[in-house]
Amino acid sequence: MKLKEIFYMLGIRPKIKKFDCDIININFSTNEMIQWAKWKNPRCRELPRLEEDYEILKKFIQPGDLTIDIGAHVGDTTLPPALVTGTSGLVIALEPNPATFAVLETNSKLNKERTNIIPINAAAMPEDGDFVFQYNDPSLINGGYQKGISIFKHASFFKINVKGVNLGSLLKREYNDRLKHLSFIKTDLEGGDYQAFLTLKEIISEYMPVIQSEINGVMRRETRRNYIKSLNNLGYDIYGSSPLK
Repeated sequence: MKLKEIFYMLGIRPKIKKFDCDIININFSTNEMIQWAKWKNPRCRELPRLEEDYEILKKFIQPGDLTIDIGAHVGDTTLPPALVTGTSGLVIALEPNPATFAVLETNSKLNKERTNIIPINAAAMPEDGDFVFQYNDPSLINGGYQKGISIFKHASFFKINVKGVNLGSLLKREYNDRLKHLSFIKTDLEGGDYQAFLTLKEIISEYMPVIQSEINGVMRRETRRNYIKSLNNLGYDIYGSSPLK
């Protein structure tokens, strides 16, 4: 834990900081310009990896597909699959943090002639309701649902109230006609990825989308093992997880 985080833990911490965004143009392919809402937070990644991610995602996603981005942040992992699925497809992007959601929502409104993104200001949780999320800095750039995780691991002391939804129920209720085209799910939830997986397990087992998920050391070892075992039991091959077993 850093020195400043000790002060945060003791209650000596600054107020929440807010940052606007700028609309900029990014060169995409040889003859196309994509608009991007760049968050002015100095700790935010400069630009999305459009070309690199687009080329990789084309191997798993087709135009017209449904993809889901859980923990979409400002949309840097939402825009590349949206460029692949196109206007005939759909990317559903969940982001509970109001600071980053504001930028995600702006990005979802750009490039409408090329993409179809629905942003949802909510967290993927076991049930609908209100939850307390914790973030590690006053700009709310990084954090999540830290219940059951040691504060010495997550070091997140800025609390905000967020809305939670059972994503599996929401998808069946509002996007059931799209589920047959589900090809890709990405989660980046600071330790809550297995919990989100469990809410979608029935849908995942039926449609077997490619899953890109963070399985990191913030999770308890037992949780990591259960997540990997659950994926194996559904028939998934897992790559990049050897350090976590």
